[in-house]
Amino acid sequence: MANDAYASDKSAPADRRTAGPLDVSEVQGVRPYIDFGAMRIPSRENLQMRLEVEEAILSDFPKDKTEGSITNADFGITVSYKLTRTVDSEGVQNAWNDLSVNAQKAFKVKFDIDLKQYRAIQDLDHTAYAELSKFVTSKPAKPSIAIKG
Repeated sequence: MANDAYASDKSAPADRRTAGPLDVSEVQGVRPYIDFGAMRIPSRENLQMRLEVEEAILSDFPKDKTEGSITNADFGITVSYKLTRTVDSEGVQNAWNDLSVNAQKAFKVKFDIDLKQYRAIQDLDHTAYAELSKFVTSKPAKPSIAIKG
């Protein structure tokens, strides 16, 4: 029994070899996972390999290209280059009246409601609330559930 991998000075249940608890080295077919504490998500197979292949492919293409696509017909590979753009919303808002009509067309404007202000206007300024109500539609939202534990 000295060669037994399970032999130790510690005591264990008689059926430990089959019922566990098992060490990760004793379990067959355990996949790597991402540990979020109470939840473990299996990692995607071959994800690291895919990243390495993408890196190798990109090494054969220009590194200074910012937008557009390049195709390697020999291998049927197309690499697309894109830019991510962000907008200084406050800056645009402050300069809006000074922008030309064409410059204004480059921006999509999305109006959202400030619910705290909307409710205050509802209580304090009935005329303004009537104006706002022409543009606001209300409908029931999905109920939210909170569990404390």
